[in-house]
Amino acid sequence: MNDLQQKRTEAQSELSTLGRVSHRLAMTDAGAPLEKVLSLLLPRLLTRIGMNHKRTLEIVRSVPTVVSGDEKEQMAALKSVYDKVHAKLVEMLSHTMKRVRAD
Repeated sequence: MNDLQQKRTEAQSELSTLGRVSHRLAMTDAGAPLEKVLSLLLPRLLTRIGMNHKRTLEIVRSVPTVVSGDEKEQMAALKSVYDKVHAKLVEMLSHTMKRVRAD
């Protein structure tokens, strides 16, 4: 497995994990349980958004230097997964904001 395939597998795993975390967040009762979860979750979400943005920029910046068409396809697939991770992170933050406003 090459480096791009490994990164894509890791990103897909992260996306899957975020889906489970999002579901657990949605199922958390309001009040003290939600506060506890958010105090742990929000810093991690913000860190992941930053890391994901950095990884996406690395892909975008390296595409012009790539020679192989296959490698470009792999990079496009990896960027697509990173974009999905970003969308899930933003969705979770949006859900959090709605929950906090409702409380």
